[in-house]
Amino acid sequence: MTQGTLATRRPVPDAVRLGLRENRAQFALLVAVTAAVGALVGLERTTVP
Repeated sequence: MTQGTLATRRPVPDAVRLGLRENRAQFALLVAVTAAVGALVGLERTTVP
């Protein structure tokens, strides 16, 4: 494996930040997707015998 130059390397990310406040956008997306999937499954179960 060859090593790339400094221009092609990705920058080192900052330290991982834990907690709901630091990751509230991702948490809100997770809640929205979970609610949408639950609603669709519930709708399917009530309409399809």
